Amino acid sequence: ITAGGTLAVEGGRLVTSAFDTGRGGDIVLRAPDIALHGGASVLAESRGRGDAGRVILEGGRVRIADATAASSASGQGAAGSI
Repeated sequence: ITAGGTLAVEGGRLVTSAFDTGRGGDIVLRAPDIALHGGASVLAESRGRGDAGRVILEGGRVRIADATAASSASGQGAAGSI
C-alpha cells in the first residue's frame, strides 16, 4: 500500500498467511508518514511448512501505538522479518 501523505491504519487488520508449503506474501506500507494505532494489526504469518512473509514499513516517520506489526510461525515454517 502506497500513500503520498499520511497512511493511517486504525483498528484494522492487514494479514497474509501461509498454510502449506508455499511462502506467505509480504506486506509493504510505503508513505512519508505511517501511523498504526487503535488496535491495528499488520501480520505476516505461517501456519504450515511454508515461511511467513515480511512486514515492511517504509516511511520518513513510523508511529506504532496500541497496535501490532509482526511476523510469526506456528508450524514448521520460519517467521519473516519486520
